[in-house]
Amino acid sequence: MNYIRKVSTIISEIIFISFFIFSVFLNSCSTSKENMAKTTASSFLVALQKQDMSGMRIYYPDIDNIEVFFACDTFVINHINPIDENGFQIKASNYYLNESKDIVVKEVILFIYPDDYNAISVNIKNNTGFYITDSYGLCSWKNYPHYEFARNTGCINDKLILSDQQAVHRLRVAKDLLFYFSKRMHNEMENNIIVTDKRLISKDLNHAMGCAIVINNTEFSLPDLKYVITYYDIDNKKVAEDSGWITQEPFASGDTLKFNFETNFNKKATDATFKLDFDLELILQFVMDDDIYTGDEYVAFISRKLPDI
Repeated sequence: MNYIRKVSTIISEIIFISFFIFSVFLNSCSTSKENMAKTTASSFLVALQKQDMSGMRIYYPDIDNIEVFFACDTFVINHINPIDENGFQIKASNYYLNESKDIVVKEVILFIYPDDYNAISVNIKNNTGFYITDSYGLCSWKNYPHYEFARNTGCINDKLILSDQQAVHRLRVAKDLLFYFSKRMHNEMENNIIVTDKRLISKDLNHAMGCAIVINNTEFSLPDLKYVITYYDIDNKKVAEDSGWITQEPFASGDTLKFNFETNFNKKATDATFKLDFDLELILQFVMDDDIYTGDEYVAFISRKLPDI
């Protein structure tokens, strides 16, 4: 019996010692991972201070998605918290001077995982083996050129709490939505600003002149309007092309304009076609400034509920 008790005691002690060593090992591993995550955060923020994109990219592979950053003059890492068994959430204070030379303090949160985490696609290995997968507080939404359009169409909402990667995804959708509405407006102008009653009054060997009428059946008032005219000979071959202003004055919705054109060239023309030259920058500005948006356009767009163009 004494022998059995001794063996049992020895086994219990071995189990206890093994468990203790294993616990120390796990704690050591955890501390090592935490230090690597903290080094990743510090190295990234130093690169951000220097505006070193290649340095930032090593620690934050998706940093290129963020086109506009807040400045970073100095930073302080405040907290590091584990996320499940793999990653860490690191909170830091970012100090920088704004345009008014006032000191601004903005909280930055970095989500950091090891390189074997399935959410990471790494092209360049770094020295820690840990990478930032997402963040809060780096992306300066309101400095994006189409921010107001994104907000008006519901892509960005000031009440939404979005990570930087979520925000830039929505801003990319806003760009697609901006193209959609621009294309739709361009089509509406092509279909509803009509050139009619065009006539070639003179068709000499090296000269052509004529007139036409343009009707604005859209709801838009244009600040000006250009045209492109293409001339053809009796065999319907192109002999010349010219362009000019229909008007350099505002062309209001519902207005009708008669305009004259004249072109010199070295072949005889028997016919001509007109194409209105719409200013794409103007269309873009119309779309961005339009006040008809409800804020539901983002959901309708990603749900494919907007009309095809």
